[in-house]
Amino acid sequence: VAPYTISPTVSTVVGAPGAMEAIADGDRVEVDPVNWVVRILA
Repeated sequence: VAPYTISPTVSTVVGAPGAMEAIADGDRVEVDPVNWVVRILA
């Protein structure tokens, strides 16, 4: 899955720690659509 800017909807579904910070900072994240693993690509 290509990295992309996380959306509020995705962060809500994922509920991953730091998700809100990722949105606020504009960091890119990588999400595995199978198991919803999120990697912050600061």
